[in-house]
Parts: sequence; C-alpha cells; structure tokens
Amino acid sequence: MVDVNDYVGKQFASFKIIKHIGGGAEAEVYLCQDQRNGLPYALRLDIADDQLWDAEPVLPPVNASLERANVRGSWGVSGAYPRGRGADSWKIHIPTVYGVYEEKYVVPLSARFRVKDVLDLNQWLPQARPDDTYLFETWETIALQILIEAADVVEGRTSESAWSDRWKSVPAGPIMYSSIETYMKAGTLAAEQQEAILKLLKAVPAAESELAESLVLRLVGAVERGRMSAKASFATLHCPHFRRNLGYSELDSLVLAYNNVKSSATMHSEKDPVWLLGGVLFTLADEVIDEDSEEQTEERTNEPQVDSFNLFLQEFAGGGSPPLPKLERTRT
Repeated sequence: MVDVNDYVGKQFASFKIIKHIGGGAEAEVYLCQDQRNGLPYALRLDIADDQLWDAEPVLPPVNASLERANVRGSWGVSGAYPRGRGADSWKIHIPTVYGVYEEKYVVPLSARFRVKDVLDLNQWLPQARPDDTYLFETWETIALQILIEAADVVEGRTSESAWSDRWKSVPAGPIMYSSIETYMKAGTLAAEQQEAILKLLKAVPAAESELAESLVLRLVGAVERGRMSAKASFATLHCPHFRRNLGYSELDSLVLAYNNVKSSATMHSEKDPVWLLGGVLFTLADEVIDEDSEEQTEERTNEPQVDSFNLFLQEFAGGGSPPLPKLERTRT
C-alpha cells in the first residue's frame, strides 16, 4: 500500500514532487517543481485510482481519470466570464491546466485566450524530432565547429583544456556523436584521428539532455526547413506557456554555442549560418505577451483535445513563483 508521502521526493523527467500540500474527497494534492527553471505546479492524484496506491508509486504518475474533466470544466468556465480591460474592471483568474507532453513539456489545455498565431508544442514538435538533422544548417554549423576545434586538439594546434573551456558546457550525446562521425567519414581524417576526436567528445560528462534535444534549437530547425512559419515562431517565442518549458542550462548552452561559432576563425562567410538562432535568442530577451491583451490574443472556440494526455499539471496558485525564463541583452 502506497502512503501519500511515498510520492514526496520522487522525480519524473524534469519534474520533482516537493511536498504533499493537502487532500480532499477526490484527490491528494502535491507541490511539483520543474527542475529546469523552478516553476511550481499542483499535481493532483485521484484517490480512487487503485493503480496509484496499490504497490509502488507510479512514475510518471497518471491522473487522466481526474483531470480530463477538470480541463473541460476550466475551459468552459473561463468563457463564461468577461475579460477585464480597464483599471476599474474586475478579473477572475482560473489556473491553467496543462497536459504533459513527451513526459517533460507542458501544453496549456484549459487556457481559452491565447497569443494570436501561437502553436502549441504538440502541434509542431512531431515535425522537429531531435535526431532529424538533415538539411539543418544551424545544427551542421555548430557540430562542424566542434569537430574543427576537436581536430585542432588531436593534431596539436590547440590544447585540450582550451577546447574544453569553450565546449564543455554544450551538452553532447548520441545525436551529436552520430553527426560528427558522418561528417568525418566524408573528410580526409585518418581513422586514428577520427577515433581520437570521438574519444575527446565523449570525455565530457554526458548531460541529461543533449544539445539536439533543446526545445529552442528544435524550433529553429522547424523554421529553417519551412515546417513552421516565421509568424508562428514569433508568436510562440512570446507565449508565456512556451516559456514555461525552457530551462536555464539549455539557454546558457545555446548562447555559448552561438557565441563560439560567431567568434571562430572559420566564420568568414558573408552569409551567417547561425543568424536564425541569433534572432531567436534575441527574441527570448523580450517580455512575453500578456494573455489579457485584447489586441495580441484571440479566443479559442474549439474544446480542448485531452484524450492524448495521461498526465496533467495545474498552474500553482499558491504564490511565490519565479519569473518565466528569459535572456538578458548585453552590449559588447
């Protein structure tokens, strides 16, 4: 038999269950935190769902039996109240219920008023898989720059410590290794040099998530290859719900990779191959669009599609939430 406190301290993907905060007639409620950015959520577990309480804690948990109806109810209620506009207007805030997508991203399901032209993650991520790097120029540029500088180490033109200082915070993994192996096979490096380069890359401790899995980089790849319009990407980058899925380490590694490529001696082409990544990073320094802005948002009239989600998190209404992730623009 699982005790309510057995879930406390457990983690699924980037979400950690911090504490049990209450219970009622239908659910046990937990404070859950996204470890990528510190944002809190309420996780409700159905007390009548035997699979959650019979043996061991279920990870990731499932709460569709409870929350699918909650999503539809919250969406319906939000359409029953006028949106306050003036200083004297009153507002009612209904916490957003999110479906958890790919076990680590939150998709706003109960939010009725949304940024115009925004695309939710489940609408575009299937066309931007992390391992789909074909004709993805930004990815190729970064990976080739890592390869060029690693070859400099192997051939004695620079030190391993200098290479490590530049690239150790850019997380590599199987997708990066595969890309670099492909590029090397098309080149003139000897087999022992290729082996030494891969050994150098793999000497960097593996991260939980590699660069190719970055949400921002996947968006860049979707736009670059015509799978998302520039208009939709601009709206998505300014959407507060999208920003909830960003982590600070992801943003730091992207900024580092971008700066390393821009500062490299090989960057002499008139056409900047990482211009799109630079524009996206620049946009992430903007504030998000306020979903109470009548000019920049629109009402969604189709009832949310909840059946593809088995896990739901609710916007935490207890206060004390950190700000949404954003970058800072600095002058150089």
